[in-house]
Amino acid sequence: MKIFNNICNYIGENNFRMIFYLDMIDIINYDSIKEISSRKIIISSEKDIIIEGKNLSINKLLNKEVFIIGNIKSISLDE
Repeated sequence: MKIFNNICNYIGENNFRMIFYLDMIDIINYDSIKEISSRKIIISSEKDIIIEGKNLSINKLLNKEVFIIGNIKSISLDE
């Protein structure tokens, strides 16, 4: 039953989240993708999330979820 509740909570989740891994970022419930290049990706939410590095790419793109991989050097917020 706990697995079912976890799945329901994940599917019904409306809050913005960023989950960091080694050279990977999972962003959930963002508004839009403003820019994509191998050195910079800008994701829009309440603020713009600017991800800079080398060999950046979008590995998974679902409705309101994006998974970014690459050599991430910095993550910053811009209004």
